[in-house]
Amino acid sequence: MKTLYTLIGPKGSGKTYIGSLLDKELHIPFLNVETAVWLHIVPQDMSDAYFRKGFSKVEEEIHRQFVHTDKLIVDSVGTSPYFVALLDHIRSMYQVKFIKVVAPLNLCIDRIHRRDETLHVPMTEEQIKTMNAQEPLIKNYDLVIINDHILDKEIITEFKTLL
Repeated sequence: MKTLYTLIGPKGSGKTYIGSLLDKELHIPFLNVETAVWLHIVPQDMSDAYFRKGFSKVEEEIHRQFVHTDKLIVDSVGTSPYFVALLDHIRSMYQVKFIKVVAPLNLCIDRIHRRDETLHVPMTEEQIKTMNAQEPLIKNYDLVIINDHILDKEIITEFKTLL
């Protein structure tokens, strides 16, 4: 069965870094949904229509990727009910593993200030703090990665327990 590994955590927690690391080291493709989908949808506002359209496109891209692979990694903050609906639908076709990525809020903010903003949806610091204060809607995780000062090899070792 095809498996979708879903990295869930606040903005700046390191989901993109971890997904890219696993892609490089374990050759499991990482679909950065911000770059692949969300940056291409220009929001008039953060309305339901915007999120509905975005998550529909995320699902389309997941299906497109699974034509070429049996394993795929995606990332999300996991706070949207549309994300949960997408996962409920995806679970009928693929096995889904949930990986919670945890990092202290001050470290998340510091990482956001240092990262390449062309790879992420533009947000104000206030929007980021508001989003990061929300709890993910997913409650049961197959793995938790505490991404404060963990080494790459430790991330890979922990992730391999899911394979």
